[in-house]
Amino acid sequence: MLEQQDYERRVYEQNIVMAHRTHDRLDEQQDQLADGAFKAADAGLRTSAWINGAAIVALLAFIGTILKEDRHEPIVGELLWSFWWFVGGVISSIASMTLIFGAYYLGSQSHAFTTRTYEENPYIVKTEKSRRRYTAAMICLFTAMAVGIASIGAFAGGCVVVYRAFSRLTS
Repeated sequence: MLEQQDYERRVYEQNIVMAHRTHDRLDEQQDQLADGAFKAADAGLRTSAWINGAAIVALLAFIGTILKEDRHEPIVGELLWSFWWFVGGVISSIASMTLIFGAYYLGSQSHAFTTRTYEENPYIVKTEKSRRRYTAAMICLFTAMAVGIASIGAFAGGCVVVYRAFSRLTS
């Protein structure tokens, strides 16, 4: 009987050690993945915001030059339309960055609301709160991806409008 209790105690202690290792590995992996994904998304969206913003500045400088030379051509109206495409790209980038922040915040909350166990593998049990926050995080993340892609699309749309305006100017 004592041998059985001693064996059960050793198994329990080994489970505790394995649970701690599992928890630590999960924490480390989650931190690495979240950090890498956040940095990549942040860099991409900042780039999109900068590109759209630079297009706005270049467009306004060009329109200013046209108006300064008293060449009130219909191209100005068309170019102003592309301005709104580029503004939409900047706004989309900022909205996407905000949604990504929300996704990572909710993801960390999901992780915080899990229950850690020491008796049985997998040593981590999702709760109803953690599931809801994970679902909300995924919704934010996929929405952020769509809005980020829309930012690139807005830049492309603005470029098409500018191209058409210049095509009419040269013909």
